[in-house]
Amino acid sequence: MTTAWKTQHRRSTVTREVLTRLERTRDGRLPWHEVPGAVDVFGEPSALLRALQLTWFTRLTAALDLAVEAGDSDSVEEVQMAWYDLAWRTPGLRRVLDAHQHDPAVAPGRIQEHRALAVSAGLATLDEPPAIAAARGRQLVSVGQAATPAQASVSARRTSAAAMRTG
Repeated sequence: MTTAWKTQHRRSTVTREVLTRLERTRDGRLPWHEVPGAVDVFGEPSALLRALQLTWFTRLTAALDLAVEAGDSDSVEEVQMAWYDLAWRTPGLRRVLDAHQHDPAVAPGRIQEHRALAVSAGLATLDEPPAIAAARGRQLVSVGQAATPAQASVSARRTSAAAMRTG
């Protein structure tokens, strides 16, 4: 087994352990010292945050693909529902990412996340500047952000979807 494979395997193992802890505690804290191997494998908290963000983004893009492919008529609502469903299924992960949203390590990933939401909803194109597309995507999921993901109501999501279509 190559060194690169061993490193990847260790990172994946620690990431899974961190995700398990996040879903158990759901407190929004990054379990940097609590998970054995996190410090050794990632070196600094920002590297672990980026790995968690990549996990979220990978799951989100899969959910968006399914939503757009299976979507009936309202792509904005389908995209919102995909995001909120993922947040509901992984509240610990979503809370830690929200708690660290201003960390420079995750800022580029947040822009990509919001841009993917806007493009999937048909509110932006890949030709538009990423910041503009990201602003549109951010609006899709800003309703209910103050609440826990499980508390975000369907009516709030529909209200936001209607506002995005008209404004």
